Amino acid sequence: MNNLDDWLAKAANATRADASAGTDALLARLAQEPPPAKWAGRRELRRAVTCAALSAVLTCGGVGSAFLVTQSNPRPTWVAAPAAMSPYALLVER
Repeated sequence: MNNLDDWLAKAANATRADASAGTDALLARLAQEPPPAKWAGRRELRRAVTCAALSAVLTCGGVGSAFLVTQSNPRPTWVAAPAAMSPYALLVER
């Protein structure tokens, strides 16, 4: 609670008439800060760039995986010669 007591003491000093020098310094410092609209604009710009980068990465990944799927080695869909242990081998004349 030491910080709260310090804050209350400084707040009491700020409300006094002789404390106007401290408030002038505070107002001067606040005047140098960018306005909230500028902060919001920066935040929206960062979001837009992040979304664009993420969509580019996901799109490239999707196109790359689709390319790999289409370029896979073709596999036979039927067996040309049955294995010797297969029951179908009994039906095939040697």
